[in-house]
Amino acid sequence: MNIAVLHSANPNSNSMRVAQHVRDRIGIPGFHVDDAEIPMEPETTWIIVVPNYGDGEIQAAMETFLVRTALPLRRFVVIELGNYYGFDDWGYGAADKVQRLLGNRGGQLVFTSLSMDSLPQLDWPTLDRWISALQLEVSHV
Repeated sequence: MNIAVLHSANPNSNSMRVAQHVRDRIGIPGFHVDDAEIPMEPETTWIIVVPNYGDGEIQAAMETFLVRTALPLRRFVVIELGNYYGFDDWGYGAADKVQRLLGNRGGQLVFTSLSMDSLPQLDWPTLDRWISALQLEVSHV
């Protein structure tokens, strides 16, 4: 089973730190939506890292990629990052929009998405538990 990270993060951003952490923890490749070549295989499970903007808006580069790409993002899961206290308690935002967009194009959410609050700091233990649970789930598919 192939797993890879897809992000639209700016260098030194929380999204980049999360994408890199996931890559390092699982030992998988990661790609920025602006990369010239993103290898797409139908059986790949994509971990899509998206920050939230405004009222659950998707970052422009990621939204453009998801709307315009013809690449098969058939299996996916989302990590969304919020920047206000309590974001992780409500679990709404960009992940819902990504799930609807990809679901309408035949994509399948293969595991519960993660909503992560970045204030007052990133919750690395929660991310690590989620990664471990994700690895168990996709290894059984």
